[in-house]
Amino acid sequence: AQKCAPQVEVDGREAGVAPEATVMIGDTSFDMSMARSAAVGAIGVGWGYHDEARLRDAGAHAVVADGSDLLDAIDAQFASQLLAVEERGA
Repeated sequence: AQKCAPQVEVDGREAGVAPEATVMIGDTSFDMSMARSAAVGAIGVGWGYHDEARLRDAGAHAVVADGSDLLDAIDAQFASQLLAVEERGA
């Protein structure tokens, strides 16, 4: 099955989750592109299929090299997304 951003958007809406409350984690440039197309956070993992440079080039907001850094990256991305929403609403 092909991955596609519209499915991420539909799944999020069906679950009642706003894009600013969503972070996608993946190991390919396709995952990062899909997340960005769906207007959700994009965090790459450096131990997967594509290297850090390729993940960043595809739009990753952050790339973690180790699983122990993943929760901190998620927290930082959510904080950034919440700040952006607050600034738009101000």
